[in-house]
Amino acid sequence: MQLRTEYERVFEKLNAEKRELIIKNSSAYSDIQKSEHHAWKMEEELNTVKEQNVSLQLSLERMQQLTALNHLKDSLGSYDASAARSKGSNVSKKASTEKENYAPVASNSSNSKMKDFYKKQDLEQVAGADEMECPYSSEAVPSEKK
Repeated sequence: MQLRTEYERVFEKLNAEKRELIIKNSSAYSDIQKSEHHAWKMEEELNTVKEQNVSLQLSLERMQQLTALNHLKDSLGSYDASAARSKGSNVSKKASTEKENYAPVASNSSNSKMKDFYKKQDLEQVAGADEMECPYSSEAVPSEKK
């Protein structure tokens, strides 16, 4: 009888340990699932942030290009205005000798032709025109199709 009581006590003890181990295993598995879910959420957030970063970098590049283009347009506009003012003024002998040392600069008429040419290019890209006229030749230049 004593042997049977001893056997039941050991059996109860082993069952209690088994229950504890099952609970610990279940808790560990639950923790693993939570960690995996958290890692998945973090990956999604990281991908979103990367996409936003790329988008912001592209926007920044576009803004820099537009700024550079605006500066170029402004400088062309100020060049046209200064050329128009100096057109009527007398040119000194020193200025004429300096001109000989530098490459010729486009005149107002060629600047306006260039502006018209680029305006036509912009309109061609927007409207999808088939041909545009080049200000430097009498021929029509076929537009490039993308």
